[in-house]
Amino acid sequence: MEDWAINLVIYAIYDNGSSFLDELSYGVKKLLGLKKCVLCDISHGWNIFGKQSWKNSEGVLDFIEWIHSDQQPDDLSAFTSNKLPCVVIRTGSKLKILFTTEELRAIKGDLSIFHGLLESKLQLSLDES
Repeated sequence: MEDWAINLVIYAIYDNGSSFLDELSYGVKKLLGLKKCVLCDISHGWNIFGKQSWKNSEGVLDFIEWIHSDQQPDDLSAFTSNKLPCVVIRTGSKLKILFTTEELRAIKGDLSIFHGLLESKLQLSLDES
């Protein structure tokens, strides 16, 4: 394990629940153009199983916990209320948003851009600690 990863957790939190009905509802709404999760665009695009590049990710992407809104610990859920989707770093009990919804939207579903920006933001965040 990387030294920087010992005391932190990176959460990528989808703006959707994790149940089968939540996923089905999201899929139908996405097909109809009624709902869009910009984090889903990065990890899955139109593939319900996830982009191959996402499933085969390496480096810092391996350390991300990709979770749905209903899978968050209580303190994280309170912190991200009305801010989903987003990416959050936890160092001990401290939480910090690494990517807002708007920043994720600007990535336009490109996993390689997300990866590069994540490494930069993570380094800046660790330098501040």
